[in-house]
Amino acid sequence: MKLTKEQWEFIRKRIPKDPGGGRRRHDAKRVIEGILWVLKTGARWCDLPKEYPSYQTCYRRFQEWRREGVIRHILEDLVRHLQKKGKINLAETFIDATFVEAKKGQKNRSHEMRKRHQNRGNCGQFKSSYLPIHCKCFTA
Repeated sequence: MKLTKEQWEFIRKRIPKDPGGGRRRHDAKRVIEGILWVLKTGARWCDLPKEYPSYQTCYRRFQEWRREGVIRHILEDLVRHLQKKGKINLAETFIDATFVEAKKGQKNRSHEMRKRHQNRGNCGQFKSSYLPIHCKCFTA
């Protein structure tokens, strides 16, 4: 996802400065574009196209900015900006997510799926008892 100059200027002011020291960080604009690509498409981090920094870099920065509240501030500012322009109405809002609960009796199946996932290139681990059903790596 490519950001326009106007979009980047809006977001850039909210991104913390590079703390310095150590290795030089990837360009924040490219990282945010990678993060937005994953959020927009719903794809796995490891499916991030090569035109962006590595998925590990984008994921790590996303988690860092999420913990520091940067992502939240960007979204809140964006919503206020869109409300002022009359482009969004939050009187009625929907959030959509699709997950299926992994039943306790399905441990063997879960193990099979995890094994199949690892054989296709490990890009993440299961960290909850809920598995996203939109994950392409489980399709037959």
